[in-house]
Amino acid sequence: SAHRTDGLRLIGDWITDDLLGTHQGDRRYMKVGSEYPESCKKQMYWVPGYIGVRTTFDGDAPRSNIPYTRDYNGTYDIMIWDSQKATLVFAGTRDTAIEAAQGYDQFCVAYNGSKMANTNFKMSDQTKKEYADGYTKGKGIVIMALQLLWKSEQLNWDVCMGTPEEWDQWTEAVTSLASARRTQDTFDALLREVMKAMMWLIRTLKEAAIYPSWRGQPLEDLVDAMSTCDKMGNKNDHYYPSRETCRSCLLNLKGSATGEGSKHGVHTAEALFRVLDWELISMKAVTDMENGGDGYAKSAA
Repeated sequence: SAHRTDGLRLIGDWITDDLLGTHQGDRRYMKVGSEYPESCKKQMYWVPGYIGVRTTFDGDAPRSNIPYTRDYNGTYDIMIWDSQKATLVFAGTRDTAIEAAQGYDQFCVAYNGSKMANTNFKMSDQTKKEYADGYTKGKGIVIMALQLLWKSEQLNWDVCMGTPEEWDQWTEAVTSLASARRTQDTFDALLREVMKAMMWLIRTLKEAAIYPSWRGQPLEDLVDAMSTCDKMGNKNDHYYPSRETCRSCLLNLKGSATGEGSKHGVHTAEALFRVLDWELISMKAVTDMENGGDGYAKSAA
């Protein structure tokens, strides 16, 4: 069974006390259903008994999660640790903590491979065998697929085209990419599919949600670059031709290298996704359109 009768998780002998297993949202050393002490003010949103599972955001307090208590009745977020960029990445929401823990395991195994994955539940022999030879150099593709899903959740029907059925198919396809078996032989095909998913998302955006400077030919050039992209790249890669014109460098965006080691005019997946994630869509326009406004009106172009 998933839990022992005393409420402790079946996690293995390597966690021996409360000081271990606490990194990156790991609360498996705590009893399932237990509560944090009153003196604990930090990270109370991580759900006891699991790794990578936390409460959802509090709608009344932006960028703040609802503290976990026994009577918590909200949904549960999956959080994956991106070791390449040293940051937590949102990986979806589930109705129950167990479902979120299972989702975490699914993406964690795809990201790290079965030999290195640290999971909530014991892996099946089939999973161990299937993901044993994971292509570690291409693990960033898992994070990119998850970030695409998160970007889509930030949008709404007022700024997007396409039918609900098309969006459901897209979401299912990108989720499959995030959990797909990744080898050196299959990586190129997976990267092409991620680029196709990125292009589809851009093509569904209404013009009023896009910054005026990106409309027309700049957007076509960006999509063309995505259609021919064949390299994953890294955070040092920037789409803009020079540091002086690079918005990431000018704003010193988190997660992007902005020093002398950064490369510009590069069309890798990392450079292209940064444009979509940070620079293409106006979230103020998205909010305005959701409230019945015009977003960035065409006259602003």
